[in-house]
Formats: sequence, C-alpha cells, structure tokens
Amino acid sequence: YGYLPATQIETRPLQRVMRNLDHVYMEAKESESIIIARSVEDIYRAKHEDKIALVICLEGGSPLENELSYLRNFHRLGLRMLGLTHDRRNSLAEGVLERSGGGLTYFGVDVVKECNELGVLLDAAHLSRRGIEDLLAVSTHPIIISHGNADVVHPIIWNLTDDQIRAVGDAGGVIAIHALNVVVSSSLEPTLEDLLRHIKHIANVGGVDCVGIGPDLMENWQEEPYKLVTQGVPKFMSVPVKRFEFAYPVGMG
Repeated sequence: YGYLPATQIETRPLQRVMRNLDHVYMEAKESESIIIARSVEDIYRAKHEDKIALVICLEGGSPLENELSYLRNFHRLGLRMLGLTHDRRNSLAEGVLERSGGGLTYFGVDVVKECNELGVLLDAAHLSRRGIEDLLAVSTHPIIISHGNADVVHPIIWNLTDDQIRAVGDAGGVIAIHALNVVVSSSLEPTLEDLLRHIKHIANVGGVDCVGIGPDLMENWQEEPYKLVTQGVPKFMSVPVKRFEFAYPVGMG
C-alpha cells in the first residue's frame, strides 16, 4: 500500500513501498510455504508444490513520482500488478472519490503503455469512472477490477455500472467480487445471499469468465492504522478517510 506507514509516518510513498518490498522478500525468505510469483509459471509451480504464490501488487501509483524508470525498477523487483489510484487523485489518474470526474493523465497513459510492455497487470479498482473508460481504451491487454461489485445491486460510488462490467468482460478482464459490508449492501450486516447477488449479476452482464473473488480482507492490518481508520479520524497519512466499520457478510467465513 503506497499510503500506509512502514516505520514512521513522515516518509514518502516511495520510501514506504521500498521498505514494504524488503519486508515481503524477507518474509518469503523465512517461509517454506511462500513463492514470490513473477510469472504465470511460478503460480503453477506453487500450486504443484502446495505453496502460496505471492504476487507483488501496488495499490496507488503515487510511489512512481512521475518517473517511468521507477516503474521499470519496481518491475525488476517483482511488481506484477499496478492499481493506478486509491480513491484520490495522483499523477497517473483521478480517483473515484474526486469530484472533477477526470480520467488518466498523460503520464498515466504512458504508465499504462509501459505496463503493457512489461507485463504488469493493470487494476482499475478505486479509479474514477472516466479513468476506467480511458484505461480500457488505452490498454492493449485485459484489465482487472481487483475488488468491485455491481452498482445495480447496491448503488455506491465504488461499484461498477453495467456498461463498465460489460466493457471489462468484453475485453477479457476480470472483476473480483468485493466483500466489505459497505459495498455489498446498505445493511451493516449483509448476508452471504447479498454477496451472491453481486456475483450472479456480474456473471449475467459480463460473462462467467470475468468473475473473480477479491474480498479485500483487512484482518491482517497492523493494529494502529486499523484503529485510526475505524475510529473515524478525518485524515490518515494525509488522505481523507470516511468512517465505517469493517465487516463481512454473515456466513461468508
């Protein structure tokens, strides 16, 4: 996460991500059950060896700092998936919570093209609606929504319209079903049936091949940032946050 702390809050996104990358590699080195996956073949190898394939992803492109060379270096360090934004605007694109309705920047377009060349999967979760449209137009490879649901089933800014679902499916992409209560249902305690309605709708509109699972599980957060976000501070790491309780559908476990 480009916006979460590593050891001190005053660091830049680039510094935090570099620390987190080191943490990933040290954890993998100490574990007998993790394979850092740099290719599809590595994922199949992990499955064959009954191990976990860990794919390094970046949620929010702020650590790129307007430098394509940073993207290439992240790829050399194992980055294989890039989410362009996390709700807010950065140098790549507009996030879904911005009010101006913009899409990709010129730098964002360059990043998309470079990711296509490198083989870095592009993730449109948290991207503005115009941004998703731009991304689909620019990318020559399928994209994914790593966590997102159907707006028709539960209208909320993070969920996808039928046109978006259809466009991602037609391009060969994947929409991974989000399980946080706030995006599943207006109820604070949604049921498994509420979650299944999103799966059924996305399968009907985008095709069964575009349905994935991306529940956005947060139980593994460090205690301090988890408390800060859930207790409703107005900003965390200079990013405005909206208070809501993290919960998952009853029966999902």
